[in-house]
Amino acid sequence: MATFKPSQNVTSGPTIASGSSHQVTGALEVAGPISSSMGIDPKGAGAGSVLVGNGISSNTYGISIGNDAHSTALGGIAIGAGSRDLGSVDVAIGYQVSGGAGSSGNVAIGYLAKSTGPQTVAIGSSATADASTAVALGKFASGSGIAAVAIGYLATGSGDNSVGIGYAANATAQGAFALGKNSDATADDAISIGADSDATNTSALAIGNGARAIVAYGVALGWGASAGNGYSAIAIGSSANAGGSGTPISIGDSSEATQNNDISIGPSAYGAGDSSIALGVSAQSRADFTVAVGAYASASAGSAIAIGKFASGSATNSIAIGLLASSSLIDSITLGNQNVVKINDITASSGGHVIIPTPVGGVYLYSVTGSLYVKNAAGTQTKLSA
Repeated sequence: MATFKPSQNVTSGPTIASGSSHQVTGALEVAGPISSSMGIDPKGAGAGSVLVGNGISSNTYGISIGNDAHSTALGGIAIGAGSRDLGSVDVAIGYQVSGGAGSSGNVAIGYLAKSTGPQTVAIGSSATADASTAVALGKFASGSGIAAVAIGYLATGSGDNSVGIGYAANATAQGAFALGKNSDATADDAISIGADSDATNTSALAIGNGARAIVAYGVALGWGASAGNGYSAIAIGSSANAGGSGTPISIGDSSEATQNNDISIGPSAYGAGDSSIALGVSAQSRADFTVAVGAYASASAGSAIAIGKFASGSATNSIAIGLLASSSLIDSITLGNQNVVKINDITASSGGHVIIPTPVGGVYLYSVTGSLYVKNAAGTQTKLSA
């Protein structure tokens, strides 16, 4: 070890004060603090700077600590072997960390972290923030869009103003938001929340583990919910599926709207015809323009209507209304199952007479003072009951 011998400008004692300067060749061992109002500058470069290490450099008011550390701009901080602070008032801490060239206010902390855009923050091993005001937090996190945020291992925010949070969360378009493990928001203003969720079209919204909204303005809410076809499709509930064209709507656990503009609401409700409606637990509307309302109701022929629990409309244009009601003839109407149908009396006019117009095709069925009548297209009125 070299022996320190004070020169004529250095005095020893409780405080060692230097004159204009003093250089020591070899090792220097000092017991107690070292202070300097002008900075500790072994290399003599950068006024007010601090340098500690081998092969280092620093600019004015800069701090470089570590082998081959370089703080090259005003007021920068480079700490760690091979670290580079290339912009003014930057902070680079870690092995081979790099702050932005030609920019200011950058922060890079962690092994191989890089903060290369203006006013960016990269924290974590190999984290990268390389667009203006981007933030990357986590190992291999990447913020490459303007004002993007990526938080988590392998998280990505590559669209301007995008946010990706979670393991491998991926927000790749302008304004996209991805939250959760392996979540993907890959279109402008898309939102994906939940593990393995996907929002892949403009303004799509997917919330829930495995939820998928892949149509423009589509909404998928619930575990495994899917808005997978049409335009502005809506799927709400676990495994709900809005897969038809047009604007399908599927609401309820395992509900399905599979054709053009279908509406299925209720657990396991199923719509399989164009513009069909199925409302109720396991209600099924299986042909075009059908309506099934009620638990287990079924409308299975074109334009059929079934209303009521277990009601069935199985013929074209048939209508079945009531518990267990079944209409199996074309253009037929069934009201209830072994039910009584009440037909109220027609009120007489002010002159005391009942006036029934003549039907144009078909017949009219009506009650007058408790008696049942029918009137045909020829104008003939027939009394059916006493």
